[in-house]
Amino acid sequence: MADRHETRLRALVESDVFQSGMRPIKDGRTLAIQFPTETLTLTKTGGHARVEAQAPTKPDLTFVIPEAALSRLEASQATSIGDVGIEIAKLLLEEDAALRMQTKVHLGLFDMVRYGYLGVLPLGGPAFMKFLSAKGFGSMSKIRNVISNLRG
Repeated sequence: MADRHETRLRALVESDVFQSGMRPIKDGRTLAIQFPTETLTLTKTGGHARVEAQAPTKPDLTFVIPEAALSRLEASQATSIGDVGIEIAKLLLEEDAALRMQTKVHLGLFDMVRYGYLGVLPLGGPAFMKFLSAKGFGSMSKIRNVISNLRG
């Protein structure tokens, strides 16, 4: 199962749309991608996002992804950064625990900006920003509050 998660995540991460969405994030940044049976590393090096088979030692963010959420991301017909952002946001807001992704932020807001994480948001374009607004996250102060609440 472990190799299967790595293979499945790698297929998502290596897509052009995912790589484009990671462009603002600085090289050297790492995220933990936690599945029910293992934790993988998503890292940005040499301008590209890559999946590594081990857990990171000090990730900036942790995404907890249930099996059903990974399957939904794989089945998504997302062709733009905004589409991917909406799919991920839907999974983060999902009421069904079997589908709901969780996020833990291990950085402060200043570092989130400095390392480029908040630079991903505008790449989602008007459709993504409209989706966020409709869900109550239409301003930077609302997004800042969410980030503060996700610190862990």
